[in-house]
Amino acid sequence: HNFWPFLQEERRDKDRRSPTDPAFDPSTLFVPLKFLHGGVYNREKVKAQTPAMQQWWRIKAENMDAVLFFKVGKFYELFHMDADVGFRELD
Repeated sequence: HNFWPFLQEERRDKDRRSPTDPAFDPSTLFVPLKFLHGGVYNREKVKAQTPAMQQWWRIKAENMDAVLFFKVGKFYELFHMDADVGFRELD
């Protein structure tokens, strides 16, 4: 996740507004469909995310200002940037 442009220099909110736009909503995120469903993204061919990860990204895109505990079977998991926060805070 640290190298995906949609989380870095190409960051946009769900309405595709850039951080310089006065109406930018930092609690949301635009996730490119080619990243979710596969195809050429950032000049590289990417595989589709699994259905569970597609669901995680849809939820996370609406809640970028929160750490998302995602239930997988009997357990709750932290993914991507949330795992970084969990590791840092619980270490």
